[in-house]
Amino acid sequence: MRRIRGAYADDERPYQAFLQTLIKFRNKQFSAEEVVQKCALLFYDKPHLLEGEDGLETFVPKTCKLPKPSSWFSWSPAVHHRFG
Repeated sequence: MRRIRGAYADDERPYQAFLQTLIKFRNKQFSAEEVVQKCALLFYDKPHLLEGEDGLETFVPKTCKLPKPSSWFSWSPAVHHRFG
């Protein structure tokens, strides 16, 4: 939680949205898969926050698959042929 809060120190909105997502998960309003999907959208610009001992793996069951990183962040002309 500290790592997520620190990453968005200049803008509390993503952190607050993350907390609301966890609260809704605890109250059974969201499934684990929905939490993963919403967190992947929240942290699209900082995918490293989804991994590690205090990442998303801490908050959802181990059986839930974590999202794959977007290919946009590994952009190169070889990956995106129409731009190369």
